[in-house]
Formats: sequence, structure tokens, C-alpha cells
Amino acid sequence: TRAGLKSACGSPEMEGLLFPDEALAVLRGAVYRPDAVRSYDLLSGGFWWSDERIFETFSGCRRQGSWAFRILLGYRASIIRGSPDPGLQPPWEQVAVAVPDWPGLRPERYGPALAGEFDREARRCCVEVRRTGRLLREGPAGP
Repeated sequence: TRAGLKSACGSPEMEGLLFPDEALAVLRGAVYRPDAVRSYDLLSGGFWWSDERIFETFSGCRRQGSWAFRILLGYRASIIRGSPDPGLQPPWEQVAVAVPDWPGLRPERYGPALAGEFDREARRCCVEVRRTGRLLREGPAGP
């Protein structure tokens, strides 16, 4: 339960790591689609799939002061990289208990087979951010 996870986390400050009930209800509505499109979220540094409804939880999370949606993606990224970050684990555990059929918990979405694709996508996004920053600093390229 949410209360059990909160007490297991050890402090009230950890509550911002967890999904509020409103957001969990959104995730419960997610249905696995084999043709779901994978994307990379620059802010969390992780993959997400179009059938996961993760960004539909944004409003409910932010009203409660939670960044669980980003932390969950960051934790999954740490698993893909082969070094799970225990500090990002609480929302993953919460979803595994509260929404066990959530498509994002499918092993093929966090397995090490994604590591190469993950690294390529992270580098591509980094290049795009640098390119955009350079264009902003340089301004328009002539008349």
C-alpha cells in the first residue's frame, strides 16, 4: 500500500517520490499494445512507451508535489544501464504492487537488451540539446 511504502521509505520527505492515488488510477487504465511507440524523455533520462500513460499522470502528481512519473522513468533507465539506483526505486515498487499489469513493467521494457539503444538515444538527445543551445547563442544565420 501507499502508506506501507511511505513508511518503508523511512521519512515523510520521500512521499514526493510516490504516485498519488489519482495518478495510479491513470496507470491502471494503461493497456499493453505491441505496436506502442518508444520515446526518450530528456528530463528523466529514460525511455517511455505510448501505451504506458505515464505523462497523463503529470497533473495529478504535480498537484500533490510528486515527481514520481519522472523518477519511475529514471529508475527504469538505471536498470537498463545495469546499475539500479535504489534512491529512485520507491515509485517502481509502488507501481509493481498497485498496478502489476502496467505495460511499463514488462521485462522487455527494462531489460539489458535495451542498453545499446538507450545509449544511442541519450547521445542523440545530447547532441540535439547542444545544437539547439549553439543556435540560440549564435542567433539567426543571416538575412
